[in-house]
Amino acid sequence: MPSPVPRIALDADSGITEDDVRALAAHPVVRLDVMGLDVWAVTGHEELRALMADPTVKRGAAHWSALARGEAPAEHPLVQLVSMDSMLSRNPPEHTRLRRLVQHAFTTRRVEGLRPVVRDLTRACLDGIDPTGPVDLNAALSHPVPTGAIGHLLGIPEAARPALEALVTRLLSGTDATVHGELYDYVAEMVEAKRRHPDDALISALLRVHDEDGTRLSEEDLVWTVVLLVDAGFETTVGQISNSVRLLLRHPDQLARVASGTVRWERAVEECLRHSASIAMLPFCFPTRDLELGGVTIGAGEAVMMVYLAANRDGRVHADPHAFDVTRPDSRHVTFGHGPHHCLGAPLARLELNVVLPELFARFPDLALAEDSSEQVRSVLVNRPRELWVTTGTG
Repeated sequence: MPSPVPRIALDADSGITEDDVRALAAHPVVRLDVMGLDVWAVTGHEELRALMADPTVKRGAAHWSALARGEAPAEHPLVQLVSMDSMLSRNPPEHTRLRRLVQHAFTTRRVEGLRPVVRDLTRACLDGIDPTGPVDLNAALSHPVPTGAIGHLLGIPEAARPALEALVTRLLSGTDATVHGELYDYVAEMVEAKRRHPDDALISALLRVHDEDGTRLSEEDLVWTVVLLVDAGFETTVGQISNSVRLLLRHPDQLARVASGTVRWERAVEECLRHSASIAMLPFCFPTRDLELGGVTIGAGEAVMMVYLAANRDGRVHADPHAFDVTRPDSRHVTFGHGPHHCLGAPLARLELNVVLPELFARFPDLALAEDSSEQVRSVLVNRPRELWVTTGTG
């Protein structure tokens, strides 16, 4: 007789805790009570990869049976989030068409061309840190570098970035049912301003595609594509920088291995991505047929949460999976997803981490946590500290 499927409850008010991660990672598939929604959650590494690569598993709220029957409240923030009409909610061939239009911006060559921009942003932030007292590294470094980099890539005016970042933070809290329209309208106004005053950045390039042939990229497609790029470029790397710094400071023996050159920064970055992904999970995907995963059957049209943070801690894949170990021979992870929706911005995120972390610890080798910094942002989707207070050891 099969074992009953574990049921785990998550609430946005407490954020994602280490206990939550361990509970989720203990099983490949669980039932999840997430902010009042009863859904499936795939938490095993191979099960999640199989789910994300399966062409019969679809994105988009139109495939959600409970929503169609009126059993899932349309006004729920997570329902609103999965109803956004961005590339993330599209399926081939529409998803393929939209992805092809923007993927040229994230080629290895183009991303590598951003290295001087990321380095200069990082050094300017480090120059601005007051060495005499505690500093919130979230505000001083983790936020301005990624927002500056994606702002440069897209051509977002510096004055517009704080408002956009605030909207993205509200969106990914998973608790705000009104922010979707606000974010769309804000980006639509920004796109219109770019139409009047074009430049050489990505938004203007996408506008040229739209204006040359509106059938390739509709106005709505254009705005939603920019919304998705802003979402992914702002919050994800902000959180990953903070998580990585906190991990290294909490494990000085591991930091010493990297700082001494015994372990390469690239290897340490992959272990940071595995151990503490900044996006804990994303809603939802929907099988279009009954799907067997992890010894259970998920019915057609049922909502499935994709839990990256737990899949990266799968004990069937990694020995001692909850340990942070930069010497780990295999730090494979699904932090950037898998399959058709694999994150386009993964090369940029890796570049930022491999620039920011070495620069930070070279500038401030005696950096230390000033406080516990364990309070998480209030979200079931985002995994990062609300603040990250440090001392530089030079004041």
